Amino acid sequence: MDEIIQQMVSWEEIGNHDKSEYRYAFGTAKIAGANMAITISMELNFIIPYANLDAIQEEIMKRAPDIQRVLFSFTYRDMIVTEPEIIQGYLPYMIHEKEAGRPVAVKAILDDVFTIEGGELTLYAIGEIAVEQLNETVAPLFEKKLAERFGIKKKITFVVHEERYQRLKELKRLQEETETAHAGTIIQAVEGDAVPICLITQDSGAVIIQGKLFKKKTTKTKKDRTGITLFVADQTTVILAKSFLTEEKRQQLDEYVHEGDIVKISGTAKFDQFERCTVILISAIERVRRTDSPKNGPESNPDPFRI
Repeated sequence: MDEIIQQMVSWEEIGNHDKSEYRYAFGTAKIAGANMAITISMELNFIIPYANLDAIQEEIMKRAPDIQRVLFSFTYRDMIVTEPEIIQGYLPYMIHEKEAGRPVAVKAILDDVFTIEGGELTLYAIGEIAVEQLNETVAPLFEKKLAERFGIKKKITFVVHEERYQRLKELKRLQEETETAHAGTIIQAVEGDAVPICLITQDSGAVIIQGKLFKKKTTKTKKDRTGITLFVADQTTVILAKSFLTEEKRQQLDEYVHEGDIVKISGTAKFDQFERCTVILISAIERVRRTDSPKNGPESNPDPFRI
């Protein structure tokens, strides 16, 4: 278990401290229920980055195949990290905790930005209605958690993050335009030279990329469309390419490109508030080379960087 923690924790993201200063100890490990869920207790003087939990849990289940679910019970003592580092580390935990009666508005909270001024802690969210609900029901809950767990006593206020709110509105507008534009097919020849994916930012505008398609994901939308996300990698890095299609057009795309194919895509680079990264809204996609393997064969989960 110690090896998993050492390998999976992003130590550099915890705070401005030497790794040797971080302390943790394992307590009990209890297995309960027919679904073989294990609860592992730990005492720490720092906060494990929330983004690391999935990888830690998956690695534990990989090494213990009978375990189907991994939970943690953290106790924090003699914290080495500063107050801002505690808030930065613990905010995602408060957002994602599963508690009865929690409003859906918690999903609108941004977990990577906040401000502290004396006894005031300002947290940011997307949407005015969400902010009203958060200030009424969630702010007191977060205040209580910070006080009880870390002795941090702050008056919490949620406000709208205007820059990201406007960015999200613009993205939704572009998505609606994309839905309308893609009443036709996006399977088209792509003219022009591709740029390295690593050079693409949210401000790049119209771009062309070429790389290996190593994963496809679909999600249903409210307008009888299907959201398509393509994970594409070239020699430099990976990016997500997205579109919204009718079911007929989705099936056509699914038959046209398979995981492992080399594809060329044109579209618009934008920051995706939901994916929390830069994505490409697809205008056109062309299959440059088909994988030799069948769709569900040994190349169905290829190394994305082996082009």
